[in-house]
Amino acid sequence: MEKRIESGLLQGFSIEGPCAVITDTHVAELYGKAFAERINCPLIVIPAGESSKNREMKNGIEDRLLELGFGSDVTIISLGGGVVSDLAGFVAATYCRGVRYIVFPTTLMAMCDAAIGGKNAVNIGIAKNAIGTVYHPEAFLIDPDVLESLPEEEYLAGTAEMLKHGLIWDKELWKFLLKNLQKWKVRDALFLQKCIAWNISIKTKVIETADRNILNFGHTIGHALEMTHKMNHGFAIALGMWIESLWSIGWNKEVEMGLHAFGFDLEWPDVDLDAFWNVVMQDKKRKGDAVYAVALEEIGKVAGLKEITQDAIASCLSLQA
Repeated sequence: MEKRIESGLLQGFSIEGPCAVITDTHVAELYGKAFAERINCPLIVIPAGESSKNREMKNGIEDRLLELGFGSDVTIISLGGGVVSDLAGFVAATYCRGVRYIVFPTTLMAMCDAAIGGKNAVNIGIAKNAIGTVYHPEAFLIDPDVLESLPEEEYLAGTAEMLKHGLIWDKELWKFLLKNLQKWKVRDALFLQKCIAWNISIKTKVIETADRNILNFGHTIGHALEMTHKMNHGFAIALGMWIESLWSIGWNKEVEMGLHAFGFDLEWPDVDLDAFWNVVMQDKKRKGDAVYAVALEEIGKVAGLKEITQDAIASCLSLQA
């Protein structure tokens, strides 16, 4: 798979053959319409947000591709964040039994995590990423210039996944991020390019050499928070990492201060724990009657997947009381 990080890439991109761009309503106004017009291809626009990640939306995209007359020689181009790449990748994997696929992420989260690794899926009710495939794009192309227009909330959300990679795999990345907090705040271009390349390298190494399930650190709790409280994915994962850190290594001041330093709220929301646990039990990491989470051994190293219980979560929450 071709991977490129290059400023101005969105404006300089060209492609031969039939193609269709899939994007959301927000990105369509910023870049999508002009991009699709320049490369002379249709633009398929979905509503922005997690609520679009469903089977009905996937069916609608496929119906539109058929209406436009596309066959097995079409190239699907994903232009957007993680929701768009999840849907576009799923469509590419199944349309005509698999077609050419290119990813153009436009959020920090998609650049550093969500659009890497070939995983794509849709939600079913409260079950996050319940149906999907693993289908790798032919090219993964990043134009850091688009991050200038990224809303502050989405910028922070993507940062959660970068911190996650430092916590599970590379303590040097964790230290680098904390050391360069000011460059992060002003979105320094060279700093971000280095961070993006570093995170791509980490996720690729994990997928190729380790158990990719460790990438789900913070996600067992985080996904449930996202579905029950409609929390932004990155914010939910940050709180999920804190709770799963408490569960696995106890109260760690460096983890707490690090997450706080980037502005993450680690306060547990007002939630009925029984109802919350019912959502946790819908997590795709459940096996039989047990659900698993990623346990840290220390910053930069994981102990692996371990069973987590409702009582364990209650104990963690009592530490915050």
